[in-house]
Amino acid sequence: MAEILVLLVNRTIGNLKGDPVWVAPDGANWGFHESKQVWINSGRAAGDWPGKFIILKLPGVTVASIKTRLLEPEQIDVEYFNEEKGVRQVKKLDIRNRRRRIDIDNIPKNAGESNAMLRDGEITKSITELNANETVRVADTALEDEVFDRVKLRDPTLTRL
Repeated sequence: MAEILVLLVNRTIGNLKGDPVWVAPDGANWGFHESKQVWINSGRAAGDWPGKFIILKLPGVTVASIKTRLLEPEQIDVEYFNEEKGVRQVKKLDIRNRRRRIDIDNIPKNAGESNAMLRDGEITKSITELNANETVRVADTALEDEVFDRVKLRDPTLTRL
């Protein structure tokens, strides 16, 4: 089984709700900010847990397959002038940390599962359920132009391919 640490709140720099943070095998040693159970086991009060993450458990899914799918960065190809070589070359420009996002609000769940997910900080689902409801989505690429324009300010030789 694979366990996915998923951000449950928007962060100020770069990461958004639903971004997969890390993928680990079943029974991973999560930190106390990541796992409510670890938070409680370390002597902290359950009511004080910050709840910024959930752990999504996927039985029957390998860590390698889900890492490949979820942890890939979003990139675009750009052409730039390599002054050292005196030629134009192509390189990949990172647009965001993760190409795909998990639509936390649309994970198929009944009311009891929804309450348990928020209460316990974890939920177990099958990959079939996630795929059937298109829960794993390619992230919105609205930022692509904005990121490219910022990078172009530093390197005016860039052009998009």
